Amino acid sequence: MEFLIVKFDEERDVLIDEVNQGKTGELIELSAGTYTVSLDGEEDFTPKTKKIKLKKTSPIKPMEVTFERA
Repeated sequence: MEFLIVKFDEERDVLIDEVNQGKTGELIELSAGTYTVSLDGEEDFTPKTKKIKLKKTSPIKPMEVTFERA
């Protein structure tokens, strides 16, 4: 299992390969691999998507992805 935290200045649904996988600020568990990460709701953030490769993470050292307000 791999671990990801997506950060944004408000709570949003997190889309992984266009499927809702959790909320911003929550620890998300996924299999190792390459994914496209985005946020649901208004498109008032940048970048619109981020491509990531999850590998060698842990619950105490998850990959962090941050979206900024546009």
